[in-house]
This record gives sequence, C-alpha cells and structure tokens, in this order.
Amino acid sequence: MIRRTRWIPVVTAVASAVSVTALMVVAGGTNAGAAAAGCRVDYSVTNQWQGGFGANVTITNLGDALSGWTLEWSFAAGQQVTQLWGGEFSQSGSAVTVRNASYNGSLATGASVTPGFNGSWTGSNPAPTSFKLNGVACTGQPTDTSTTTSTSTSTSTSTSTTTSTTTSTTTTTTTTNPPAGVATGYASQNGGTTGGRGGATVRATTGTQIHEALCKRAASDTPIIIEVEGTINHGNTAKVSGNSCSTAAGVIELKQIGNVTIVGVGSGAVFDQLGIHIRESRNIIIRNVTVRNVKKSGSPTSN
Repeated sequence: MIRRTRWIPVVTAVASAVSVTALMVVAGGTNAGAAAAGCRVDYSVTNQWQGGFGANVTITNLGDALSGWTLEWSFAAGQQVTQLWGGEFSQSGSAVTVRNASYNGSLATGASVTPGFNGSWTGSNPAPTSFKLNGVACTGQPTDTSTTTSTSTSTSTSTSTTTSTTTSTTTTTTTTNPPAGVATGYASQNGGTTGGRGGATVRATTGTQIHEALCKRAASDTPIIIEVEGTINHGNTAKVSGNSCSTAAGVIELKQIGNVTIVGVGSGAVFDQLGIHIRESRNIIIRNVTVRNVKKSGSPTSN
C-alpha cells in the first residue's frame, strides 16, 4: 500500500511578502507479484542388468497447483531412455525432457506423479543429481519469487527495482548394483527386450480394452504400449476379434504376437482371478502389475 503524506511548513510573513514552501514525500513499497514454486524428485533404479535398467521418477509438487508439467534432467554417463510410460519423453545427448501425459498433467500442491522408464547404460549408471520442473530447480522446498519496487519523490523522482532469488539443490537417489551377467528373463541379443517401444500408447481400465488395443493394431507385431489402471477381472474381460490378435474371454491372451508392453500406472493394475497367458509370442514386457487369486491351471479361485 502506498502512504502519502503532505507537509506544509508554517507560513511566514515578512513585510508584505508571503513565502510558502511545500514538500511532498511518497514512500512505501509494492509487491509486483509473488508465485510459489517448488518440487522434490525421488529417482530410484528399480532393477538393473548388464547394459540396461528400469527406473521410477517420483515428482512431488511443493508449489502452486500445476495444469501441466515438464521435468528435465541430464545423465552423467551417456545413459539413454529407451521406453517411458506415464508421460512423453525426448532426449538430446545427455539431456532428457519428460512431459506429462494427457491424463496426469494436473498436479495439486503436495500431489505426486511417477513416470517410469527403461534405459540403457555402458560402463556405469550413476543417478542424475539435479532436476527441473517447469524450469525451476527441484530443491525439496517451496521457493517464493517476488519483485519489490520503492519510490520516493521530492523535487525529483528516483525509482529502483530489486529482484532476488535464492535456490539450492539437494537430490536423493536410490540405485541398485548390477547383477553378475544377464538377468533371467531379459533378452541379450538383437538389441535386448524393447516391448512396445516406438509404438502408440493407449490407456486401458478393463480386460476388454486391453484386447481391443491388441486387435486394433495394423499387424500382430506392430509395437504398442498399454498402460493399465484399475482391477482387471472376468467380468470386464471379453473376447475381441481381429487380424492382429487371438484373444479369449476371461483371460488376457497374448498369443502369436510381438512387441507389446503392458505396464501398471496411476493407482496400480490388479489382475484378479484371471491370468496373463503368453503363448508363441516374442518381445513382451509386463511390469508394475499384481496378479492374484489365480490357480496354477489359470482358472479362478474360490475366493
């Protein structure tokens, strides 16, 4: 708020002349605007094998609510992101940029989102040491950015503007040591297991939608990434027909197909009382899912 004070000295009469002197002082400060920004990033390597690894990046918004987000970091040892879910990525040299997916751009104060990815490494796989969210360094605490202007006026006017911003960086990372040799279940030839890398990313909340995504592909080996959230069960899993699939009711059927990734996202993916059958297929990645209440034969359990 600007406070104005007008001061008029006592009027003094000398002979028949009157002299009046007026001095106006304007003092105070205005805050041109303040915005709270802040974030914390928890980077963790979930598994690692010779030449490859999987990682999760949990972003927690500590500032004002966001309607969209972009995360940036740089690798120190030439690592490459090969496949990412929960967002869209690009990489130029060591610099990685991840933007929100269509369904997880809104991030309230205190809310978190966790994109995950597979990557490749050679020699060593150190964790990134700093991250930026929407251009602001993630320090683990909110940062207020403000501009203060003060003005004083007498017979002349002077204006000065001062802006100050202070940041520091702390990053917590978790890594795992690589296993001795190639981990069981990961291909070591022809570029490794890539799943649906390079293909379309679709969202599924029912088993039928998973089958539809498989059957709508141009061919049985067209790459695709299927992000699954919610509970998949017999009641929402129907058979779907198509030239690029061979499905069945009551079970997730991956038969005679290739280049598919099925990954649990959001609140998680649970396959309840039905299994995931993989038959005569190749280059399949399934991760971050829970399968429960399934007998060895694949039929539902009694509970």
